[in-house]
Amino acid sequence: MSSVAEAVRDGVLPGRVWFYANYHCNLACSYCLTESDPRAERRELGEQRMLTLARQAAELGFTALGVTGGEPFLLPYLPELLAKLAAILPLVCLSNGTVLTERRLERLRPLAGLPAQIQVSLDRPEPQANDAMRAPENFRKVVDAIPRLVERGVRVRIATTVDAIDDEERERLCRLHRRLGVPDADHVIRPIVRRGRAVDHDLGVEAGPADLPAELTITTDGAFWSPFGPTVHGGRLDTDLLIRPATIPTSTRPLRAAHRRAAGRWRRSRPPCCLAPPWRVVAGRTCWPGSPPPAGCAWRPTAACWSPTLAPGGATAGWSRSTWPPAGGRCCWTGCRRPAAAASSMPTWPGRAGRPWPPTGPCAW
Repeated sequence: MSSVAEAVRDGVLPGRVWFYANYHCNLACSYCLTESDPRAERRELGEQRMLTLARQAAELGFTALGVTGGEPFLLPYLPELLAKLAAILPLVCLSNGTVLTERRLERLRPLAGLPAQIQVSLDRPEPQANDAMRAPENFRKVVDAIPRLVERGVRVRIATTVDAIDDEERERLCRLHRRLGVPDADHVIRPIVRRGRAVDHDLGVEAGPADLPAELTITTDGAFWSPFGPTVHGGRLDTDLLIRPATIPTSTRPLRAAHRRAAGRWRRSRPPCCLAPPWRVVAGRTCWPGSPPPAGCAWRPTAACWSPTLAPGGATAGWSRSTWPPAGGRCCWTGCRRPAAAASSMPTWPGRAGRPWPPTGPCAW
């Protein structure tokens, strides 16, 4: 068994490898990580390169693939490529859902018998609010495309990306996706991450390596820590989450090297005094199970939050014992901040006598 397979089996690293298929898009969303729009440089990874990378990933022990962009369905070969990739490893392909013409939909029929999902963006339950962040007519095109995918047997996943959403609006959105044929299990709510175009619009939460899953991501520029890594701002590629600045690998060596760096950075992000508390794992992330954190501990929300309805005081507000947990939904928190209380008055974590909680500095679980 390879080191990658062992790391995935033991939960050290997620098993998915992401491909940035392209960077151009038919939309120009206000929170786009990559500043994609119709004029953006295409930077296509290429059909044969993605197939080669998928085979290498399977050989190394990765267990799933992700395809994102830009808008991947602007690539003429994508429907057939997705079927080929899904025959290698289970995959999810992200799309804005607005270019799924009847012809493209018919070409996606083969995915019905394969472990593949199309993840479509739908942020709000009403057209005006949804289209304000994305583009005119976006809502209409998406709600038209989703049931037509479902009718063809293609599994659809809906991704809602918002700064905040209250319980009533979230329920309206859930009623909508159920009517479209998408169950609750295939609906994910996630926060806007303050990278790319979101910076210019003052949107989203700050996120660093400790806040993001170490999902190896391959682009034409190299290998990145996370699919949130190869972002673009002001027309320039962000390299703070770059693992290996290299051309597309033609052997397994670069993938192995990228994995080793990612695994090393993940381990270094966990302070040795942290003891795994009785948190619940939800969607691969560790979450506080509904009771307050230890007394006097403030927490900052991060990109790991997958139900951002939880921050009425603002996306970067700290939460104290008296305000935790926020009502409705679940949230994952990292980056414990040492409370203002004197060290002598701080609680100790059970089983770690003499070691105060939270530990000084960032704490990622």
